[in-house]
Amino acid sequence: MQCARCHASRRSIGEPPKKLAIYAYEGVRHAWLVDPLAQTLEVLSLEGGRWVIAATHAGEVVVRVEPFGEIELELRALWGDADDQPGEGPAGV
Repeated sequence: MQCARCHASRRSIGEPPKKLAIYAYEGVRHAWLVDPLAQTLEVLSLEGGRWVIAATHAGEVVVRVEPFGEIELELRALWGDADDQPGEGPAGV
């Protein structure tokens, strides 16, 4: 599982991060694309060698997200301070 913070300004809307091809090659089966500015979480699954969007979540809800479906995740914990600059968010992410 890979989790990446993304910002719309760094990639075109709808364009997946370039690292996804590497993750697929290395056998990573799940990826999360976290955009703290838009407050969205895209959950991707690798199916048949292609990344598909398994779920999209937004706001401050509590969700269960694969591959950790047993754990409740409060999305607001991912957003940090909306004024943070990239690299200055929670845990230096």
